[in-house]
Amino acid sequence: MPGYLFYMIEILTEPLFVLQYCIFAVWIIRYLFTNVAVNLLFCLAVTSVNYLILYHNFNKVKQIAERTFSLKVLRNGEDVSILNSEIVPGDIYVVENEIPCDSVVMSGDLLVNEVNFTGENLPILKYKI
Repeated sequence: MPGYLFYMIEILTEPLFVLQYCIFAVWIIRYLFTNVAVNLLFCLAVTSVNYLILYHNFNKVKQIAERTFSLKVLRNGEDVSILNSEIVPGDIYVVENEIPCDSVVMSGDLLVNEVNFTGENLPILKYKI
């Protein structure tokens, strides 16, 4: 997660903002200081709010990634109870409440809520391969 100052510099130097600064220069030449002040404050406020949203979402995803729970997997033909952090490629597990990692649907269909990762507010239907 970038720091606030780095994020502000990165965003406020994008081409659209540079164009806005040229417009500010024209307004200053025409003595429209109020327009410059209002628009500059608005740009700073919107960019700051976007950073707060990004920071909040980053922490939310980080909490989800760090959460641990146990699940049963089929490993080498045996049912084994492990933590989600111990999953390795090739493990087969039954989905109960959460999907602990990137997965492939082996049988049946699955309705997945991906709002925390993609922002998509509607559940996505996943089909077996």
